[in-house]
Order: sequence, then C-alpha cells, then structure tokens
Amino acid sequence: MRLSRLTPDQARAVGEQLAHAAAMLRRVVDAFREVARRLNEAIRPLVDYLRRCGVLEEPAGRAGRAGRRPRPTTRTGDRPAWASPYGPAPTGHR
Repeated sequence: MRLSRLTPDQARAVGEQLAHAAAMLRRVVDAFREVARRLNEAIRPLVDYLRRCGVLEEPAGRAGRAGRRPRPTTRTGDRPAWASPYGPAPTGHR
C-alpha cells in the first residue's frame, strides 16, 4: 500500500474523524459498562442465595485456598505415553 502526503485540510479532516470515532467508541464502552454493572447487581443476590444453599461453591482463590496452587487434573500415570498433551514424540530429524 502506498501512502501519499495529506494536505493540511485533509489532515484536519482525518483528525476530526478520528476524534468523532473515539467519542462514539467511548459512548459504546460506557453503555456496555453500565449494562454490565446492572447485570451484576441483578445476578448477585441469586448467586449469593445459591452459594448459601450449597448449589454453588466459592470461586477458586477464596474460601481459604488463596495462595495455594490448584491440584493438577491428571497425573503422568493417568494416560499412556502416546496420549501426551504435547503431541507425539519426534521420531528423528526431518
């Protein structure tokens, strides 16, 4: 792609359009932030109730697990060597 020099009027127009686009994007982000805040306020009582009833557990990092490493889901002996998560072993130089 080849770029050419802009005239002062073109540069000013581009600057105005970028400012307009930034303002529009800011409005979209602010609206999304407000929707997320209201959704959080609406769902929080339900989640608290489900935790008190024992349906949901506390998220990891809370309820005394802070600072501990999560337990691995599998151990080396749980799967055959050919089922490695890193793919098959290389079989020589190609």
